[in-house]
Amino acid sequence: MSYRLTHSENIILNRIANLYSEGSTEEKEVAILLWERILSNYENSDLNPVYNIRDWELIAGNMAGVLTELERTEEAFAWNRKRMVMILEAGKGNELGRAVTTMACIKELTCKKESPMLFHQALNILKLMKMRYRYQAVKEYVEEKNV
Repeated sequence: MSYRLTHSENIILNRIANLYSEGSTEEKEVAILLWERILSNYENSDLNPVYNIRDWELIAGNMAGVLTELERTEEAFAWNRKRMVMILEAGKGNELGRAVTTMACIKELTCKKESPMLFHQALNILKLMKMRYRYQAVKEYVEEKNV
């Protein structure tokens, strides 16, 4: 049986990964490795990852963002899809708008014709969940980019 990281250890490793994610390509790869290990720790735990949804979702979102920056869009899309499933399993529909926005940003890089639909779906979800600030930010982005 392998050692399971504590909540505090996961948070510290996530912060270290965040610092690496702001560096060079090689440092971003280190961040991704750290995030993968943290997420693996959650997934291999006896406790369902849904019970750690806040941390799991944050880490998966961070990793999807950096993977997108590195143009590893298929991996980013896969992690974001897994993130959406976990959000729904945890009953955290209010976080779904952010996840759909991330998917729209990924698609904006890879498949321009699909991104407008995803951005509009994200806006609808954000409006439904009364997430005014995030709704306004995405709306301004869509208008600025003419998506």
